[in-house]
Amino acid sequence: MGKRIFGSITELSSVAFSIENVTMMRTNVIPPASFKCRKGWRKICRFFYVIHGTFTANTAKGKRVVVNAGEIAYLPGDVEYESEWMINEKCEYISFECSFFDVERNELVLGEDMYVIAHDKTEKCFKNMVKMFDYFSRNSISSHVKILSYAYRLMGDI
Repeated sequence: MGKRIFGSITELSSVAFSIENVTMMRTNVIPPASFKCRKGWRKICRFFYVIHGTFTANTAKGKRVVVNAGEIAYLPGDVEYESEWMINEKCEYISFECSFFDVERNELVLGEDMYVIAHDKTEKCFKNMVKMFDYFSRNSISSHVKILSYAYRLMGDI
C-alpha cells in the first residue's frame, strides 16, 4: 500500500477507486471566527462547501485560498492552515470527509495543497451534499450505502 498523488480530480476518472471513511459536518459560523489546523490533526481529505459567507485560508506553504458561497474547496489530509470567515456575513458550510483507494489499496490524493475544486452554479453539488448529510445523520447501514451512492455521484459532478 502506497500513495498516488494526482494533479487534478479529472485524473481520478481514469482509475477504479473506492470511497471509504466517510464523515460529514454542517455548521453555522458566527464571525469573527478563526481556526488553526495543525499537521497531523486530519488524516483524510475534505470537500468543504461554503453555503453562505466567505472562507479564507492561509496554508503553511504560504498559499491563500478564498472560498465564496457556492464553491467547494478541496482540503487534503494533513494540510496545515489558518482560516477565518468574513465579518458581517451569514456564514455556513457543509463538509464531506473521505479516503480514496485504488484496487491495489493505494491511497489516492487529489493534490497536496488546498484549492477551490468546483464552482457550483446550479447547486447540484450542494443538493447532493445535503442528501448525503441527511443520510449521514440517520447513522444506519442502509444510510451508509446511500451516502456512498451520493458520494460517487458528487465526485462525478465535480
